[in-house]
Amino acid sequence: MPTEQVRELADGRVYTGQQALDLGLVDALGYEEDAVEVAAELGQIEGEPRVILLKRGATLIETLLRSRGHDLSVLADISQSWLRRRMTPSLEFRWEP
Repeated sequence: MPTEQVRELADGRVYTGQQALDLGLVDALGYEEDAVEVAAELGQIEGEPRVILLKRGATLIETLLRSRGHDLSVLADISQSWLRRRMTPSLEFRWEP
């Protein structure tokens, strides 16, 4: 995609899947299973492809807290609260001179 076209489209808007397809931002619409199927075809995998899910390791703060004997459920409460605030719709006004 030419740089000019990317700049025209990349202005902060959110596109639906269909809009992204129509604009050439994605190759196809589908679900995770569809993506695995296409990847298996491209990789010339015969039979059922094996999908490996990687788990996130503990963060540095989690490791430090656990090593000091702290209960990590406090972190879960804090992160849930933070997420709830971030996911709540809000109105913002921004002025740029």
